[in-house]
Amino acid sequence: MPSIRLADLAQQLDAELHGDGDIVITGVASMQSAKTGQITFMVNPK
Repeated sequence: MPSIRLADLAQQLDAELHGDGDIVITGVASMQSAKTGQITFMVNPK
């Protein structure tokens, strides 16, 4: 996965970003194994 700034990712997804958009995302990982620069996904059905 190429690296991308969080602000750029949010813009591509038409998402509202709350926080530091200059964080660079370098990969995707599970919640248990995520390291600095990696994003993860969690679902919380209501």
